[in-house]
Amino acid sequence: MKIVIKVIILCDANPSLHIARNDDNGGDISVKNYEELEHEFLHGSKPDFPLHPGDLKNAVVSFING
Repeated sequence: MKIVIKVIILCDANPSLHIARNDDNGGDISVKNYEELEHEFLHGSKPDFPLHPGDLKNAVVSFING
């Protein structure tokens, strides 16, 4: 996770990573740093909907593909 945040957030003009999720999984979220990403995995900003690794993967793929 650290490498994802360092590469994406430090290299992007908009220093946040948008993670699209459907409403049934808590809806979209954005993270600005490693601590926010870790919090989303462990607890979630919506406690019943912590971040799923597949959602992060899709966000990274979308970022790379532009």
